Amino acid sequence: MKVGRNDPCPCNSGKKHKHCCLNKTNTISIPWQIHEENEVLSNLLSDETFNRYYSKYRLQISKNILWVNDPKLPEGIDYRKSVHTSGVNIIRLRNIKPNVTESSKIAHEIHHVYLDCLGYPSIKSNDTKYENIAASLSSMLLDLIIEETLYLDGFNIRNDYENEMKIKQCQIIKLR
Repeated sequence: MKVGRNDPCPCNSGKKHKHCCLNKTNTISIPWQIHEENEVLSNLLSDETFNRYYSKYRLQISKNILWVNDPKLPEGIDYRKSVHTSGVNIIRLRNIKPNVTESSKIAHEIHHVYLDCLGYPSIKSNDTKYENIAASLSSMLLDLIIEETLYLDGFNIRNDYENEMKIKQCQIIKLR
C-alpha cells in the first residue's frame, strides 16, 4: 500500500507523512491484499445491530484499519486483529466479505481496535513463533470486556459461543 505525501502518517503520529516517516519509507509492506472497509463490511451494514454498533464505535477510532484477506490464518480462526510494526491496525479475515451471521465476530475485532485507541493494553509479539500465545493472552484479558459490550449492544453472543463450542467439539472428535 503506497502512502501519499499528504496522507496521515501510518505510524499514527498525527503528522502528515511528508513531515514524519516519508524519508524512512514510502510503503508499508504486508504480505496480504488490502481491501476497502466499505467493501468488506457491505454485507454486514444491512444488519441493524451491526449498523448501530458500527455507527456508535467506528467514528471513535482514530487509527487506520487495514482490512486484509489472510487464508493462512491458523485452523479454527477466521478473524484476527494484529498490529503492523508501523502501528497500523490490521484486521485479517479468512473470508473478505463476511456474511451477516458473522457480524458479532467482526464487531469483536473492531472493538479490539477501539480498546487499543482508548489505551487498553494488548499483548503483542514481533516474533511469529509467539504470535498465537500473545493473541491468546490478550484475548483472555480483553475478550470479557468486548463480549459484555457486544451483548449490551444487542449481539446474540450466546449463539456465537454455542456454535464455537460445537466446532471445537467436532475438532476434538476428529483428533481422536
